[in-house]
Amino acid sequence: MSLGVVVFVAAMAITATGAFFSDSETSVGNVLAAGAIDLQIDNTSYVTSTSTGQLVASPWTTWTMRDLTIEKFFDFSDLKPGDIGEDTISLHVDNNDSYLCADVTLTSNNENTLVEPEAEDGDITNDPNGGELAQQVNFAWWADDGDNVLETGENLLQGGPLGALAIGATTTVTLADSVYNIWTLQGGPVPGASVRYVGKAWCFGTITPNPVAQDNGADVGRSPLTVGTGFTCDGSQVGNTAQTDSLTANVAFRAVQSRNNGNFQCVQRQGEPTTGTLTVTKVVTNDNGGTAVVGGFPLFVDSMSISSGVATTTSAGLHTVSESGLFGYSATFSGDCASDGTVNVPAGGAASCTITNDDIQPVVTLIKNVVGGESAPDDFDLSIDSGIVTSGSSNGVSANASHELDEEVLVAGYSQTSVTGTSFLGVSCPASFPGSVVLTPGDTITCTVTNTFD
Repeated sequence: MSLGVVVFVAAMAITATGAFFSDSETSVGNVLAAGAIDLQIDNTSYVTSTSTGQLVASPWTTWTMRDLTIEKFFDFSDLKPGDIGEDTISLHVDNNDSYLCADVTLTSNNENTLVEPEAEDGDITNDPNGGELAQQVNFAWWADDGDNVLETGENLLQGGPLGALAIGATTTVTLADSVYNIWTLQGGPVPGASVRYVGKAWCFGTITPNPVAQDNGADVGRSPLTVGTGFTCDGSQVGNTAQTDSLTANVAFRAVQSRNNGNFQCVQRQGEPTTGTLTVTKVVTNDNGGTAVVGGFPLFVDSMSISSGVATTTSAGLHTVSESGLFGYSATFSGDCASDGTVNVPAGGAASCTITNDDIQPVVTLIKNVVGGESAPDDFDLSIDSGIVTSGSSNGVSANASHELDEEVLVAGYSQTSVTGTSFLGVSCPASFPGSVVLTPGDTITCTVTNTFD
């Protein structure tokens, strides 16, 4: 009988170990998909009328948002000195933050036919590429708010005649790169899914800014036809040397991803510095009993360790300041740093940031639990450092100091039977009241004291 029992148990053991418990969890359809940067452009154009001499809309150089194929920013064949044109170019970036650059290439500056007035004015060249029009048409660019008008306060960019370029040469206009952004006046990309406006004006003659009053983006009814372009064009000093001449140029816009590309520049600026200095200063405020010191917070620029208050040379452009923080201290960025620690270091210049760490006041919560009898929690006065507190209320206390927890009123017929609770950082409530706790910055503790009816 005993043997039979043993054999049976053994058989059961073999049966149980022959079937393993198991579970399977499967994640399906995992995807890695490349994002996109799609730059599309629309243009609104105005030009001096060949019949009236007044500024008019130019529908053949105006188009809605699209990828560029055959569109032209200027396509005018009968220029006269004093003629002016204006465009507002809308740049639509979809859907990632991007840097923006404009590249203008002079592709021809043709003499065409050397007519008598040109020769009489001293134009003696027969070189097909020796035209004078490119030297006498001046361009201006600015950061527009979308109304086709140069207004006071809008950022006017460097301009001039395309004739300053050799045929085939390109000049680059920085719209937004790591060093400079024409709309924010500091380095940084254009946010994805946003629109930015660039104004372009040209003048056959001398172009002079004459901005109209700023309307702060209202733009109701405002256009070059109602208030002017914001420029004056003086063709009085233009001679005859450009008669019958023509120029052609290519205008290209580039959008370049900014993520993982923090030092991108539209053009390497010859002779300009490519570095700057960044000083990060640590300030520690211990107004709630904390004891941390500056050295307890390691500082970093990107992944490079730095010292508090010491100027660090780094590449110009966008960087991120960070720290290895301590629990119980809140961090606040100030100075040139944004609230997330990003900072633009100017080429050849200096930036400074301050990180202030303030100790967070610990919190004690006392809860009264009553078992049996007719008394309620409010019948038992709870206290912290002899100050009466309400059951369930949060009470700030100083850190690194002993605080006495007690109940000031004992109701007849009840006995204190337990005190339970542990802080976020593992500090236990006292075994009984009265008792004390010591908390560090940022810690919170809830102690539940139970009184049972005898």
